[in-house]
Amino acid sequence: MSDRSERAVLLKQGKSNCAQAVALAFSDITHMSEEDIFKITQAFGGGLGGMDGHCGAISGAAVIIGLLYDDKKTAMMKIRNISEAFKDRNETLICRELKGIDTGEAKRSCDDCVRDAVEFLEKELRDLC
Repeated sequence: MSDRSERAVLLKQGKSNCAQAVALAFSDITHMSEEDIFKITQAFGGGLGGMDGHCGAISGAAVIIGLLYDDKKTAMMKIRNISEAFKDRNETLICRELKGIDTGEAKRSCDDCVRDAVEFLEKELRDLC
């Protein structure tokens, strides 16, 4: 596990939601304050304000991609790559499905979703980091 993954999981286990944990793990390369990143991502946790939407960890990755790439085409390609890798590993991008809300059987823990999002984001940021 990378240092960023470890930091993100610790943030998630603290007061951060999944989106905040992922985004804050990359705050050092965004030229934004941690406070601003924390605020920007506060509504992205829990599947965009509830468990029916996209996993917050992927949303946090999308925020970082958006902050780092000026070119829309590149940004879209990179978050698509992250989303596809995440879905390949976890079968879904939807928080409700990941948590097993309807089935009673979780596919992935929040900590593991955060780890996955950080791993895939690090791969997409190789050209910057």
